[in-house]
Amino acid sequence: MSEYQIVFQPEGRTVSAPAGAGLMDMASRAGLHINASCGGSGVCGRCRVEIISGSVRCETGPGAFFTPEEFARGLRLACECFVDGPAEIHIPPESRADASLYATAEGQEVAAVDKLAPLVRELAVELAPPSEGDNRGDYDRLLDGLAACYGLADLEMDLPALLELPEALRAGGFTARAAVFETWGEPAPPARILAVRPGRSGRPLYALAVDIGTTTVWARLVNLETGESGPSRGDLNGQISFG
Repeated sequence: MSEYQIVFQPEGRTVSAPAGAGLMDMASRAGLHINASCGGSGVCGRCRVEIISGSVRCETGPGAFFTPEEFARGLRLACECFVDGPAEIHIPPESRADASLYATAEGQEVAAVDKLAPLVRELAVELAPPSEGDNRGDYDRLLDGLAACYGLADLEMDLPALLELPEALRAGGFTARAAVFETWGEPAPPARILAVRPGRSGRPLYALAVDIGTTTVWARLVNLETGESGPSRGDLNGQISFG
């Protein structure tokens, strides 16, 4: 099967493509993402490219996305173009997904959450240390303390939290903070203790809020105690070429 050199501008990246290969796939092979919200179905019109030179077969005419003048100038939808020979393709700014646009968003004003109802809370408890008259195990001692202070019953504990429990209680003089995960439902499943840390205060408790979009994936830290937003980071969705 014949192989042809396809050059993508303005990066000047070159890939070897077989006859009949889709232009969108060849751009992806070159490490270039072209916007394609419809997954290459030819209905969103966001994957506009310009055929600078060469042999590229397009199965449709100007249609709804190009004027006759634009079409004559070589503008096409990448998802509707197929390799017929060597070609040079320009990807305009409006069609490209540039990862540099999704770096850290430090300095952006983000409102704090007004009403907090987090699934994970960190609950402080002061427990009586073991004595001759009170020889309960650490696990039962913690569960009894959480039930007395917060009305939590039927708690379960993850194995990592159970393993760190003895050291955490003694390091804090039997004052500790338990990270408790609660869900809702009918019937509500048992709450779970995810971690135990010594003392009444320490590092804040954060959650990671993630938005998985068609084009990008964003993540931001949120302080579960105050509702304040922390640092954020975004990047291109690796499945962008598939819509």
